[in-house]
Amino acid sequence: MHQPQDLRDGVGKNLALISIVEGPELQPESAFLAGAARLLGLVPQRVVTDFGTPGEVFQAELKALDPLGVLLPYATEFREVLLLLAELARQNVDGPVAFVGDGVGRERLPEQELDGVTWIAGDPGRDLAQAFGESPSGEGGHGSIAMDLSPYGKDLASRPMVASLFGELGTVGLLATRAARSELSPVALLARLEAPVSDGPVALDVGTALAPLEALDDNVRRVEWWDRHGTEHVLDCAQALAPRGLRQSVRVRTDLADPEVLAALPARGVDRVVFDIDRIADVPPLPGSHTFAEALDPWVEAARAADLEVGFNVVVGLPDETPEAGRERLVALRRLQPDLMRCVPFEPTGGTDAHDWVEGRGLLASKETRWKRELHRPIVQDCLPPDGFWQIWSDTLCYLAEVETGRRT
Repeated sequence: MHQPQDLRDGVGKNLALISIVEGPELQPESAFLAGAARLLGLVPQRVVTDFGTPGEVFQAELKALDPLGVLLPYATEFREVLLLLAELARQNVDGPVAFVGDGVGRERLPEQELDGVTWIAGDPGRDLAQAFGESPSGEGGHGSIAMDLSPYGKDLASRPMVASLFGELGTVGLLATRAARSELSPVALLARLEAPVSDGPVALDVGTALAPLEALDDNVRRVEWWDRHGTEHVLDCAQALAPRGLRQSVRVRTDLADPEVLAALPARGVDRVVFDIDRIADVPPLPGSHTFAEALDPWVEAARAADLEVGFNVVVGLPDETPEAGRERLVALRRLQPDLMRCVPFEPTGGTDAHDWVEGRGLLASKETRWKRELHRPIVQDCLPPDGFWQIWSDTLCYLAEVETGRRT
């Protein structure tokens, strides 16, 4: 379990931020909330939990922390366990207990189900101040609030599975933009790399985007820009960081650019480009997705010509995926030969058109089973039964191991 940080700078002003860990432990939305809390004189403290954490352990950590309040960043896929954690928090904490659904339209927020548990769904500075009876400092607003990485510890970059897409030592993820909900990845584990806002997109000031690095030690060697697309503003931030000599990667959406743009990335301080493979060829596209593996040949060719490394976020178990489609994707991956690869199982991002589309087709797992996440569960579809999903998942992970072996040797 996570141990509370040194509290000498804020005795009695602890604020518990609940982190349910899936994927990289660094969660930008929580880090931005921590930044907003700092502006109110609060001391954000992470309480790390997962779907296997016993309730009494969670309660004991809250009692030891003795926080003024508890914030639970909301995600649709975590709904059932979040309701349980909120109920336990309400029993053990006298101050505010609130879900944070910023970026989720109020009409999409589930009905309040617990007495004494509220919602914060607007500007974090203003709404946090109201919840805790404080006055927000300065103008507030998303563009001026930096991610606060101090709750993760100064040695964040020395724990590669915490803050890196590809498990690389010395790496940390940053954001240059607070995305709009409509622009989020339709894949829940990829959308979790961002921190959406209702009135987004909101570009952070360059200094604000780079400020989180000041909380870390000298072991940072690479910055992964987790923005879903390397816009001009993302590249401005990368260029501002370049004099520090850190290696940098950006994600690129193939539906928003052409392969020729990759040639300019090295001059902006970027040495790696990352693509999300979130579509299946020759089937109706998942709303909000942008590319399938078989379409990436010109992009990889352009990246190689620019001396850029290539990384893939490969999504397995997409709607309308079949065993044959999974095998064809794997053939394409082997042909493209990425330098780095990550595999994630598909689950639709709550509050997006993709979630509504999947739910409308009756593909979601039942509410009784979807929170039991010891195993990644595929969505329910006849074209890819569980055995078929596990075979594709296993074969793709075997290729990931080949990629890792090649990178290390």
